[in-house]
Amino acid sequence: MVSFTRDTFHNSQILLSDRVLRYSRWSSHAIFGSAIALCLSTFIPSHWTSKLVNVAIAPVLFAVSNRLDRLALYAEGYGSISEAQSHIQYRNWLDASLAPPKREIQNVQPEVVETPNYYDWSNISDEAVGFLICGNSGSAKSSLATWLAGHLSQSNPMAVIALDPHFNDCWKLAGIKSIGKIEQIESALNWLLTELDARCTRKGEGLPLGDHLFVICDELNASLERFKDRKVVESTLRRLGSEGRKFGLTFCGLNQSSNASAIGIDAKYRSNYALILLGQSARTHPQLGKHLADVAYPCVLDGSIAPSLALHPTHGEYKVFKKQGNPPKNLIQINQLPLPSGLLAAIDDRPIAVQMLESGLPPNVATALSTQPQSTAIAPVFQKIINYLDGKDWKKDYEIKASIRDFKDSDAPLTEVQTYLQFLELQGYLETRSTQRGSLEARVIQDKTP
Repeated sequence: MVSFTRDTFHNSQILLSDRVLRYSRWSSHAIFGSAIALCLSTFIPSHWTSKLVNVAIAPVLFAVSNRLDRLALYAEGYGSISEAQSHIQYRNWLDASLAPPKREIQNVQPEVVETPNYYDWSNISDEAVGFLICGNSGSAKSSLATWLAGHLSQSNPMAVIALDPHFNDCWKLAGIKSIGKIEQIESALNWLLTELDARCTRKGEGLPLGDHLFVICDELNASLERFKDRKVVESTLRRLGSEGRKFGLTFCGLNQSSNASAIGIDAKYRSNYALILLGQSARTHPQLGKHLADVAYPCVLDGSIAPSLALHPTHGEYKVFKKQGNPPKNLIQINQLPLPSGLLAAIDDRPIAVQMLESGLPPNVATALSTQPQSTAIAPVFQKIINYLDGKDWKKDYEIKASIRDFKDSDAPLTEVQTYLQFLELQGYLETRSTQRGSLEARVIQDKTP
């Protein structure tokens, strides 16, 4: 169906007008001729009724022919108008096509830059059990761990130790005791696992747990590859992250990769840690990395904390990254306590006889102990003795020997067990007494347990 409008004319309208004009003229001529023929037929002899009918029809045909002539006139005029308008329409279209395009003036709205909400570091002590700081070399992981130790110790003094196989000088500068030998690091982590069990027992018995301890373990993945018993250490990492801080043991692990499963911490246990991503690990965060393209020292929190952007506490003010490192700012003095003697004994790799001599044991006793070939008990066994004893009942030396696996496995002589008890007595952890049969009894001094 052709659409006729007031201002728009198409070629189809011109064709239609021309067709109406032709049909109306042809029809008018045919009808007019028929009317003339009827009139002439009256002169031919015929019945009077036939003449009467012809005379009656002829005027009607003349009237129809006249109406068709008028329709032809209208169609002719309308066709002229349509053709003229079509030319105008075509000329307008041609002018518009050849005219240069008009530039639309857009109302450009200024881009609204949303200021991100940064994490409030004052909440970190309440929202984290353990910490995993991940980032590439130079992203200021060690500085952040030092800042955390200072921040957390302000309201609650704590002992601090760093386990670092690369012997980073930053710990010494911050006044933090550090060890780097793999054997010492493994002994320290084993002691922590034993101490965690001991503190669980103390809490159940209503006894003091001991001083708070903040443990920084740098280069976790590199250390794990060199440990003798990797599974035990991985168990320590998992347990410290899920329950350590409840008993005053806070673990802070540092690693270059954010893949926590590579250090034995799967997704189940990783959610217990506050995951602090630095450097490239922060920039590749799936939700927040897009905000950190131009940040020199990016920082993102995740894990036990809802994903949040954060300003790096010690390097957030720097605008330019330096591979060799910018000096840390805003460091907080650590409110530091002495390390537990049990931990010091565990990480002391000197011969046990030397340790005992420095503690005040007679030289003949220490020498006799060091010359016994079956003596395989090492410093961590001290903590096992303390954990086995309690402050209520006296335990005989042969009972202690039969109850501690290190003594049973090495078949340690009873005199060696007695020497360990005397050593711990000099340290102030035990009190001993002799019996009529020449054996030795011991019990723990409760207010001196590490």
